[in-house]
Amino acid sequence: MAASGTLTVAAGIIGTPLGQEISGPLSVTNSASVGQITQVVLQSGANTVAVPAGSLAVVIVMPSGNTNSVTLKGVTGDTGIPLSTAGLAGAFVFPAAPPTSIVLTSGGTNSSATYILFL
Repeated sequence: MAASGTLTVAAGIIGTPLGQEISGPLSVTNSASVGQITQVVLQSGANTVAVPAGSLAVVIVMPSGNTNSVTLKGVTGDTGIPLSTAGLAGAFVFPAAPPTSIVLTSGGTNSSATYILFL
Protein backbone atom coordinates (compact mmCIF):
# COMPACT_ATOMS: atom_id res chain seq x y z
CA MET A 1 0.00 0.00 0.00
CA ALA A 2 1.42 3.38 -1.01
CA ALA A 3 1.76 6.19 1.46
CA SER A 4 -0.36 9.31 1.13
CA GLY A 5 1.27 12.68 1.71
CA THR A 6 0.24 16.32 1.85
CA LEU A 7 2.36 19.45 1.93
CA THR A 8 0.40 22.46 3.24
CA VAL A 9 1.71 26.02 3.40
CA ALA A 10 -0.02 29.07 4.87
CA ALA A 11 1.39 32.53 5.51
CA GLY A 12 0.14 35.74 7.01
CA ILE A 13 1.56 39.23 7.44
CA ILE A 14 0.03 41.78 9.81
CA GLY A 15 0.61 45.54 9.68
CA THR A 16 1.21 46.08 5.98
CA PRO A 17 -0.01 49.33 4.37
CA LEU A 18 -3.00 47.32 3.11
CA GLY A 19 -3.65 45.75 6.51
CA GLN A 20 -3.46 41.99 6.90
CA GLU A 21 -2.26 39.82 4.00
CA ILE A 22 -3.02 36.10 4.06
CA SER A 23 -1.98 33.46 1.56
CA GLY A 24 -3.21 29.91 1.79
CA PRO A 25 -3.47 27.42 3.01
CA LEU A 26 -2.16 25.98 -0.23
CA SER A 27 -1.77 22.21 -0.48
CA VAL A 28 -0.20 19.59 -2.69
CA THR A 29 -1.39 16.02 -2.13
CA ASN A 30 0.17 12.87 -3.50
CA SER A 31 -2.13 9.88 -2.94
CA ALA A 32 0.72 7.62 -4.11
CA SER A 33 3.47 9.40 -2.20
CA VAL A 34 6.94 7.91 -2.32
CA GLY A 35 7.14 8.69 1.40
CA GLN A 36 10.92 8.74 1.38
CA ILE A 37 13.15 10.55 3.87
CA THR A 38 16.77 10.85 2.84
CA GLN A 39 19.37 11.74 5.45
CA VAL A 40 22.56 13.33 4.13
CA VAL A 41 25.54 14.60 6.10
CA LEU A 42 26.49 17.43 3.75
CA GLN A 43 30.13 17.57 2.76
CA SER A 44 31.87 20.76 1.68
CA GLY A 45 30.95 21.45 -1.96
CA ALA A 46 28.29 19.86 -4.16
CA ASN A 47 26.14 17.06 -2.70
CA THR A 48 23.88 15.37 -5.28
CA VAL A 49 20.65 13.83 -3.96
CA ALA A 50 18.52 11.55 -6.16
CA VAL A 51 14.84 12.49 -6.42
CA PRO A 52 12.67 9.36 -6.21
CA ALA A 53 10.40 8.73 -9.20
CA GLY A 54 6.87 9.90 -8.52
CA SER A 55 7.86 12.72 -6.14
CA LEU A 56 5.66 15.82 -6.27
CA ALA A 57 7.47 17.94 -3.68
CA VAL A 58 10.45 18.10 -1.34
CA VAL A 59 10.96 19.54 2.15
CA ILE A 60 14.54 20.23 3.24
CA VAL A 61 15.34 20.45 6.97
CA MET A 62 18.85 21.46 8.03
CA PRO A 63 20.31 20.28 11.33
CA SER A 64 19.89 22.70 14.22
CA GLY A 65 23.14 24.47 14.91
CA ASN A 66 24.38 24.27 11.32
CA THR A 67 26.26 27.44 10.37
CA ASN A 68 27.50 26.42 6.92
CA SER A 69 25.95 28.17 3.93
CA VAL A 70 23.80 25.86 1.79
CA THR A 71 22.56 26.55 -1.74
CA LEU A 72 19.93 24.52 -3.62
CA LYS A 73 20.90 23.96 -7.24
CA GLY A 74 19.36 22.14 -10.16
CA VAL A 75 22.80 21.25 -11.47
CA THR A 76 26.33 21.92 -10.32
CA GLY A 77 27.47 25.27 -11.67
CA ASP A 78 24.22 27.23 -11.58
CA THR A 79 23.82 30.14 -9.13
CA GLY A 80 21.08 28.40 -7.16
CA ILE A 81 18.94 29.53 -4.24
CA PRO A 82 20.55 30.20 -0.84
CA LEU A 83 18.72 28.30 1.92
CA SER A 84 18.31 28.83 5.64
CA THR A 85 21.26 27.25 7.45
CA ALA A 86 19.27 25.63 10.31
CA GLY A 87 15.78 24.21 10.69
CA LEU A 88 13.26 24.41 7.84
CA ALA A 89 15.31 25.41 4.81
CA GLY A 90 12.67 25.14 2.14
CA ALA A 91 9.66 23.37 0.68
CA PHE A 92 9.43 23.09 -3.07
CA VAL A 93 6.78 21.69 -5.40
CA PHE A 94 8.19 20.01 -8.49
CA PRO A 95 6.90 20.64 -12.03
CA ALA A 96 5.01 17.91 -13.90
CA ALA A 97 8.37 16.41 -14.89
CA PRO A 98 10.41 16.51 -11.67
CA PRO A 99 14.21 16.57 -11.77
CA THR A 100 16.08 13.29 -11.32
CA SER A 101 18.31 14.93 -8.70
CA ILE A 102 18.91 18.09 -6.72
CA VAL A 103 22.25 19.51 -5.62
CA LEU A 104 22.87 21.00 -2.18
CA THR A 105 26.14 22.92 -2.17
CA SER A 106 27.51 23.38 1.33
CA GLY A 107 30.09 25.91 2.45
CA GLY A 108 31.56 23.33 4.84
CA THR A 109 31.20 19.79 6.14
CA ASN A 110 28.29 19.29 8.54
CA SER A 111 28.47 17.13 11.65
CA SER A 112 24.76 16.17 11.57
CA ALA A 113 22.38 14.95 8.90
CA THR A 114 20.12 17.12 6.74
CA TYR A 115 16.66 15.56 6.36
CA ILE A 116 15.15 15.61 2.88
CA LEU A 117 11.52 14.53 2.75
CA PHE A 118 10.06 13.55 -0.62
CA LEU A 119 6.28 13.64 -1.06
